[in-house]
Amino acid sequence: MAQAILALLTSAHGVPAYGLVFGVLIASGLGLPLPEDVSLVTGGYLSYVGAAGFVPMLAVAFAGILAGDLLIFLAGRRYGSDLAESGWCSRFFSAQKRCRVEQYFERHGDGLVVAARFLPGLRAVTYFVVGTSRMATWRFLLLDSVAACVSAPVWLVLGRKLGRHLPDLLVWVERVHLLLLGVGGILVAASVIAMLRRAQRATDEMSSFDRATPESLVDGSP
Repeated sequence: MAQAILALLTSAHGVPAYGLVFGVLIASGLGLPLPEDVSLVTGGYLSYVGAAGFVPMLAVAFAGILAGDLLIFLAGRRYGSDLAESGWCSRFFSAQKRCRVEQYFERHGDGLVVAARFLPGLRAVTYFVVGTSRMATWRFLLLDSVAACVSAPVWLVLGRKLGRHLPDLLVWVERVHLLLLGVGGILVAASVIAMLRRAQRATDEMSSFDRATPESLVDGSP
């Protein structure tokens, strides 16, 4: 499938080229196995061969990235609470613990949104989870835009400058993709574990406080 899409991208010209890059970026943002960086490099290649303009392609790439990320964020906002309150999620996360988790994202979500832009394969999950938090949509778009202003131009410029070596460039991009995927998996796993431990510790502390008698709070006895 990926090879077929790549063949379509490299053979496109004009409006279809912009439309294909835009569509692939949205699909990638929704979590489909279509490497975003490969489509961006290919977009740069299309500007190298004259099939598309660099500035319009940059605008299309930026819009496609934000559109895909926003859709998965809004999906988390719309359906995340329903998932958390049903099935095994409701047993694993009490209402109190979910409140603690939301507070964690409220405090640390900025860095998470920016970092996730550079973690291929994990963006969709991260943005869905962030969507379930209390982060405002405008704030998410602002942070995502800042990160996209770095990622989109870098890959497009690489595709444009090294377009004559596209096959070798795509092999290198795929290796970088796999490396970042591994690093991202480790970082996200560590972050989730730390988040859950903080939430559990806060819940335990609150439970201990609730069990304390008024007399023990007054005279300081255990």
